[in-house]
Amino acid sequence: MKLCYITDLYPPEDKGGAERIAYYEAKMMADKGHEVVVITSTRKNIKNPRGYKVEKKEGIKVYYFSPVKNFKINPYEKNASFLKKAILMVLSLYNPYSYSILKLILEKENPDIVHAHYIYFISYGALRAVNLNRSKLIITFHVYHYECPKGGLLRKGLLRENLRVCKSPPLICILRNYLFKKIMPDFSAIIAISKYIKYRLEKKRYSNVIYLPNGVALPEEKKKRFKIYPDILFVGRLTKAKGIQLLIESFNVLRPQGFTLRIIGDGEDRNYFERVAKDNKNIVFMGKIPHEKLFDYYNKSYLVVVPSIWYEGMNTVVCEAMAYGKSIIASDVPGHRDMILNGETGILFKMGDINELTNALKKLIQNENLTQKMGGKAKKRIKIFSEQKHFEKLLNLYNTILNQQKS
Repeated sequence: MKLCYITDLYPPEDKGGAERIAYYEAKMMADKGHEVVVITSTRKNIKNPRGYKVEKKEGIKVYYFSPVKNFKINPYEKNASFLKKAILMVLSLYNPYSYSILKLILEKENPDIVHAHYIYFISYGALRAVNLNRSKLIITFHVYHYECPKGGLLRKGLLRENLRVCKSPPLICILRNYLFKKIMPDFSAIIAISKYIKYRLEKKRYSNVIYLPNGVALPEEKKKRFKIYPDILFVGRLTKAKGIQLLIESFNVLRPQGFTLRIIGDGEDRNYFERVAKDNKNIVFMGKIPHEKLFDYYNKSYLVVVPSIWYEGMNTVVCEAMAYGKSIIASDVPGHRDMILNGETGILFKMGDINELTNALKKLIQNENLTQKMGGKAKKRIKIFSEQKHFEKLLNLYNTILNQQKS
């Protein structure tokens, strides 16, 4: 089987969980003997007159191109102007340059299946470059881009910042979503990584929607036991949508003796969080840490907190923390409910509720036995979401789609 994965970023330029999932899927398929190519974007300048460059990585042919180079915009600029963001939103619907590059590469490679992941900067409309008579097309939605330009279903206040879940989209978003659905090609399957994403896709009358959670890399069982430190851990992008301000406020209320709140990651709101936390020397900002080194922090931490104030899909940090046997306190949002059994493998608190978060933290800080017991149950539960099980289900989906074509 010949497979083509399309993803905005790919290691070593990956940025978040969606890109890592695309990488793991491509690598696992290549390791099983399938021919795999990847099409991705790059921040680097490409001088090749064809518009792309090719590298061989881990047995995978990777095509890199710059989707917005003709528009003189850096899509990864941290503080882009409103105009640039508006242009990027339009290009996410349809980018003619991305379309031409994808068409060129796909005609050359002629894959059996094209599987797209998070492709906001490459452009969702560019998937029209797939020749549906020759290749089957699948897309995975990790967030809500099919109904929200930013993907998070969050709105900001016009006069002052007031992040809240969007329940009635403005006219511009309704128009954009109408165009999004019109411009998208037909899919053999749409993969939703959470039950709630599947529900919303079907409510929007998308067809062939399948719930398939991401695969979780399970660590090797080691006899060596790590010393557990009194560390409360947050891992993720430092943006207000992640609810870090709630966690800092809650930790400041409790000020648990001997405990440290370690915040791992970087992002556009880091300076704001550091100002909020400046009077508490037990709140430590660790910055961005290489993914392979994160696991030492998971192993040694007391518990992990995921206080998001948006409807997460399938949070990578929740998965990783469970894999390392950690109890989790997380906001009660649909994606977290798929993973965490409230009161058994962790505690879910009402999204944005500082009192419920504080009570949950206090409960687990004061009860080490309960915390360890929940962590042990979390470690057992996460096995049903293992990479191997995900791979088997994904491969079965690919084969089913190809067999339908033959029959």
